[in-house]
Amino acid sequence: MIGRLTFACRRWLALYCCLLSASCFEQISGRMQNTSGKPDAESLRLSRISDCTSWRKQLIDSWIASQMNTQPYEVLALDGAVADAATEEGAATPDRTSTTNVQEAGVDEADRIETSPDGDLYTISGTSVVRIDAFPPESMTVLASRTLGWAPIGIYYDHDSNTLVAIGQRWSGDGFVDGRSVEADVAIAEDIAPSGSPEVVVTSLDAQSLDILRETTIEGHYIDSRRVGGHLLIVSGFRPSFNGLYEHQNVLDLADRLRTAAWEDANSAETRRLRERLRTELDGILPPADAPQLRPTTWQDGEVRQRLACDAISAPRSVDVFPSLVMVTSMDLRGEQIEQAGVLNEAWLVYATADNLYLIQSSGGWWWFGNQHPQQTAIWRFSIDNDTPTYEAAGVVDGWLSDRYQISERDGYLRLFTTGVPENGGNDARLSSSLYVLPIDENPMTVAAAITGIAPGEQIFAARYVDDRAFLVTFRQIDPLFAFDLSDPLNPQLVGELTIPGFSTYMHPLDGDLLLTIGRDGDDTGNVGGVAVQLFDVADLSAPRQVTRFVPADTNGWDWSPASYDPHAFLYDAPTGTLAFPWSYYDYDTDNGFAGVLVIDVDPTAGTLSERGRIDHAALARPALCNGECEPYIWWWPAFPQRSALMASGNNAWLYTVSELAVIASPVERPADTAGSVLLPWNP
Repeated sequence: MIGRLTFACRRWLALYCCLLSASCFEQISGRMQNTSGKPDAESLRLSRISDCTSWRKQLIDSWIASQMNTQPYEVLALDGAVADAATEEGAATPDRTSTTNVQEAGVDEADRIETSPDGDLYTISGTSVVRIDAFPPESMTVLASRTLGWAPIGIYYDHDSNTLVAIGQRWSGDGFVDGRSVEADVAIAEDIAPSGSPEVVVTSLDAQSLDILRETTIEGHYIDSRRVGGHLLIVSGFRPSFNGLYEHQNVLDLADRLRTAAWEDANSAETRRLRERLRTELDGILPPADAPQLRPTTWQDGEVRQRLACDAISAPRSVDVFPSLVMVTSMDLRGEQIEQAGVLNEAWLVYATADNLYLIQSSGGWWWFGNQHPQQTAIWRFSIDNDTPTYEAAGVVDGWLSDRYQISERDGYLRLFTTGVPENGGNDARLSSSLYVLPIDENPMTVAAAITGIAPGEQIFAARYVDDRAFLVTFRQIDPLFAFDLSDPLNPQLVGELTIPGFSTYMHPLDGDLLLTIGRDGDDTGNVGGVAVQLFDVADLSAPRQVTRFVPADTNGWDWSPASYDPHAFLYDAPTGTLAFPWSYYDYDTDNGFAGVLVIDVDPTAGTLSERGRIDHAALARPALCNGECEPYIWWWPAFPQRSALMASGNNAWLYTVSELAVIASPVERPADTAGSVLLPWNP
């Protein structure tokens, strides 16, 4: 069927598939350009859209600009159930429980597990959320489960309101293009892209019974979320629908000609003529100004709750960005008090404090379609302290960011680490990193201080801010750990550097002057080894030193851990000196391996790291998935632990290691022993 597509359909579908696929979305996110050259902070300041007619015109202009900023190309053909709640709950409660490992204190992040002060553990099992009476571990049992029909990305738990919130992504609709059914001869194979339109789903449940209180659905794709106090902040993306474009060959031909003309000369008479012709054509095709396809809709319990108001949308003043919306939705945990704001951009990174939420959009000449776009990162700040997202300021810095740990706000200043290639070319045309400091109360936020040219030829692998200090790990062949003094925000100083083999990908500050890190081992020649945990003393910023390093034994093959890239999988408990994270390895020689949780004893005073034990889920996984007849590692995916939690009472503490299939409780000092376990009602 795909092989019978006409050339016009193939060309349009290839473009449209690329625009809507995750990989291409990452490539084109950040398409920012103005005809005067490199965008500055002033050009990125947001202006409120006055009405729906202006919003429609903005979309047309943005779509045309996106065609002009794309390199001409030749398109290739496409070849061809609720569990019964327990009647009685255990009266015993822990003295303390672990919480989600978050970036900023007081700003919660969606995670796969949550614990309650009462000793309950909440987790995700396939398409279900599950409540477990986890304390004491010997009598651990499933109290309730709720099948949602879609797989949650994360959950939030609030003890005061007795509310559990599940959040995630699902697809609805019959077709692929604009959520509409499409002709059979332009059907798209499922392996190219999922069918339907993306929706962000926020389900509020009673934390005891797991009865659904309200389901809120936001049209668009999920980007990130935070919880501050009793409010959720949900960041989602929405692509306004240019209905039926693939049916208009003249529009596709005009877009092709415009791309070619603009690539040769963006200001030529021919480019201007084609741009006006395309604007006229699009004006006749695009739905009316008040059409729902142009703005995201929010539903609750199957009924329309609201549609994003046109005058709640803002756009950069003088920068061309792709015609896509990012929306910030604020609501309480039970789906009330909904406030929304939209921005014309494709921000993909979110950073939040208790008072501000930042949308970050990186661009650069490293996109696949050419080297015409400047390597910059745009930042938009929204205040959230009144539970309503309100735009406050915009800023821009050179280079790009890879994760939110490269950003930090303190005492009225935003600090950012970026990586980029200098524009001056020559011998300096290679990667290096920079630190930028911007005052947040100015609009636009302009760079007040900077350190540039950090680690030429290397890129950032990890960053962490600890009050008025910052630490940066870059890597090419060996691992430099850089230490920065930010006590004077307008005069930041790079004061120390340590060079050792390997690299760190996540840094966790301990009380005092220590950093506990996870990453990869290495040697002096630049060869990268297995998972490594390190302890650094940073009391003297001018002379950071490695205290010790731990590399798991018995790994004559390959090993990995999700904690290397997901801090939520990294559990450190200071009172018991316990580090726990999911870990697996495969041994080339013996064809054996391990998939479970590695528990490390951390002694900050003695400066030692040692293995305390391992927790293996295989014994529970094999009977549950294949009646004990599994081939090696066939049980890994659903049974591989993704998170750990800790509950303690008096001098006793237990680790709870959680997969989608089971929970195992182990004494924290004897991880190999099992104090209790339970299989989960897994719904793939």
